Amino acid sequence: MRLIMMFVLLVGCDEAEETASVSGEQPEDRVVEESDDPVAEEEEEVGDPAEEEEEVEDPAEEVLDVDTDGDGLTDAQEAAFGSDPNKVDTDEDGLTDNVEFELDTDPTAADTDGDGYSDSIEVAFETDPKDVDSVVYLGGWPVDDCYDRLEPTGNAIGDVTDDFSLMDQYGETVQLHHFCGHAVLLISAAMWCPVCQDEAPHMQTFYEDLEEMGLFPITLLGKNTRNQTPTQADLQTWADTFGLTHPVVADPSWGVTARFLDSSSFGIPTLHLIGFDGVVQGRDRYYTFNQLRTYLASEAE
Repeated sequence: MRLIMMFVLLVGCDEAEETASVSGEQPEDRVVEESDDPVAEEEEEVGDPAEEEEEVEDPAEEVLDVDTDGDGLTDAQEAAFGSDPNKVDTDEDGLTDNVEFELDTDPTAADTDGDGYSDSIEVAFETDPKDVDSVVYLGGWPVDDCYDRLEPTGNAIGDVTDDFSLMDQYGETVQLHHFCGHAVLLISAAMWCPVCQDEAPHMQTFYEDLEEMGLFPITLLGKNTRNQTPTQADLQTWADTFGLTHPVVADPSWGVTARFLDSSSFGIPTLHLIGFDGVVQGRDRYYTFNQLRTYLASEAE
């Protein structure tokens, strides 16, 4: 009887273990140290979806930060400003679009205020590129971009001439090298000289007819009617009398005129032609209208 009960107990224990194995339950006296379940391991390795979303860059921000031409302004800023995102200097006036943005000048117009001076020239001469009354010269004389690149070699024909700084009819100092992009016709004259008086209106006509080809006259007045160095009032009188729209400057003691003379004695009026880029083309001679036009035409070829 006892043997039968023990057999039943043993069989019952074995059946209980098998049942536990089938149900997935572990016997209470067994310690499970690690799991071999691959599904559980994968669940542990999955990160937080919110963290993954934070690492993704916003493509819209990348577009806003693009600076195609590398001028310091993003393409979005250039679009709002009106400049070309593919060009560093949209209007090619010598100022980058970034500088024009800071100055609030027009990036599509080389001369924002329309006063005849490019924005870059006005910045260089510390005038206001947005104020039409803020100019380099009151007379409106041009200033060419090459003015600071000339290297004088002398005053003989073929040389790059020396610069000068002389007072004009507005009381301002005019520099010869500022007109390096023009053919400058220097006219040496005196207020007391009748022939000079006759010639003055003809020189103005030359200027008006050949200005578009690059001619730019400057009258060098060495003496006034009292045979003295002309004053500003004298220069203004000469310009007004003959309707001159080019610079009339005082040439004390014929200092600049003497650069282009071969002797200390000379007749007036006399002309000196300083070609493009400041190169001396003619000294102490006379030019007809046709000679000047021929020279200008040859330089344009």
